[in-house]
Amino acid sequence: MSDNRGNAGAARKKAISRLSQILVTALCFWYLLHDLDFAMLLESVRGYSTTMLLLSLLVFLPITIPPSIRLNYLTGGRAGFWGAAGAVYFGNGVNNLLPAKLGELAKAVYLSRTRGISVAESLCAVFWERLADLNAVLLFSVIIGLFFGVKELYLPLLLGMAVIWIALLLLFRYPGQFLRMAGFLPEGRLRAFSVSVIDNLGQPGKRPGWALLMLISIVSWIGYIAFTHWFLIYVCGFDISLSGSALVTIAAGIGMILPSMPASLGAFEAGAVAALSILNVDKSASIGAAFALHIVQIVHYIAFAGKVMLFDNISIYGQSGSTAEKTGGNG
Repeated sequence: MSDNRGNAGAARKKAISRLSQILVTALCFWYLLHDLDFAMLLESVRGYSTTMLLLSLLVFLPITIPPSIRLNYLTGGRAGFWGAAGAVYFGNGVNNLLPAKLGELAKAVYLSRTRGISVAESLCAVFWERLADLNAVLLFSVIIGLFFGVKELYLPLLLGMAVIWIALLLLFRYPGQFLRMAGFLPEGRLRAFSVSVIDNLGQPGKRPGWALLMLISIVSWIGYIAFTHWFLIYVCGFDISLSGSALVTIAAGIGMILPSMPASLGAFEAGAVAALSILNVDKSASIGAAFALHIVQIVHYIAFAGKVMLFDNISIYGQSGSTAEKTGGNG
């Protein structure tokens, strides 16, 4: 009976999550498409140079170096740079192909299959990675929001981060209580996996150096800002300041945090277009630039994830899914 209630609760949560994704995506596309001049949109896109678009694919490649260094650091060097880079590409590719942010699990499965790091330990590394990103985005959003007088850019994120940090500090202070809560889960792999994750997060010796982690994360986001600035000027032909490009980057990044469809389609563009509207860029030109920028940033990841799933026998389902369960309690 309890299993049936648990399954029903999980199904309700999944349905609510899917509904929220559809609702957010629908609202974003309504914002993007209402009062849009499609003729001007096509005209602005036709003005892009194919050569510059292809060049942008090469210019974007170095942007993935800091995240790869960071993930290798979070695994204690066991992933190696290339293993961490593969996990970053595979995880981001899966996030752009499948719903529910499954790319985070995909990173853990990739590290487990290619580097022998348990999925529980890998997920903890991914957790610290995402937490550092959220804090870096919050830092930039506060600075940029204050500069442009846009409180909406950082106030919701500030509230969300406060909740996350309170929960995390409670885990640090009372790890035993969280372990006892995990004991209420049905006995088996799920309980063992949850205990392993809580144990990895709660032990002081297994936490990363926060100063170095944040430094790498800030450098990573500076790279995204620099690329966005280059893209908006040399591909889209906008006359835009570096601070304006930072606003676009962070607004699009916040859009990607929202529950949305795979690749944050619509949410990324809505954030970028809202930022460009503050900079007095025409909406039609903004939408074309946002979609082009988004495509350039995800095409490498999708190609790599497709290659891995088709030829390297690694996926988050089937055999790899069972691997994740088996290695979950090894942390």
